[in-house]
Amino acid sequence: MESRPGISLEELVERHGPLPPERAVHVVRQLCDALHGAHARGTGHGQVRPDRILTAEHGEIHDPVCLLDPSPHGDDRIRLDNSAAAADPGLLPIYMAPEQVAAYGEPEPCCDVYALGALTYFLVTGQPPFSGKTAIEVVATQLRGSIAPPSTLNPGVPADLEEVIVRCLRRSAEERYRDADRLEWALANCQCVGKWTDRTAAAWWQAHAPRDDPKH
Repeated sequence: MESRPGISLEELVERHGPLPPERAVHVVRQLCDALHGAHARGTGHGQVRPDRILTAEHGEIHDPVCLLDPSPHGDDRIRLDNSAAAADPGLLPIYMAPEQVAAYGEPEPCCDVYALGALTYFLVTGQPPFSGKTAIEVVATQLRGSIAPPSTLNPGVPADLEEVIVRCLRRSAEERYRDADRLEWALANCQCVGKWTDRTAAAWWQAHAPRDDPKH
């Protein structure tokens, strides 16, 4: 069966724009399943972000998701160092929960829930929920706790999915879903579930794979 090289979710959105809500839900539910074991043990992954998540086409399997293992060096434990963050935008803690930025212990499941909410926001709008030129600016916007509802950037985002995303991004960990299982359940009850079918996924990959291949 033909296989094509994987593409990160960051590249996917940068090249092709925001995902249809049903495709975003399809992707994030897989991530919830991938995080189930760690969350059942009370620990988190800690590095859920679009550049560390790959999707691809493998034969008749479309849009399988691969979450890369956490860095053994803890590269994503961001310190509030303006100069370091400004020199490398990749260091900005856009997909990290506020409490994780300054934490030195293992990330908890609620941190991953926050990251999954930020990821879903990015997938359906093409923009992260928070921004800033430095780590301190990003954390300041997170602590203010105000985000533009996804539907203001993409009117096609359904109300039920928007509600799930906003809950994931609550400043208080107690107000988020407790773990990936509870988030998956909430996503499974969104009305767009099941609308991203094998047929639509196959058609998308057939239409877009040549542009995803740097040789073309």
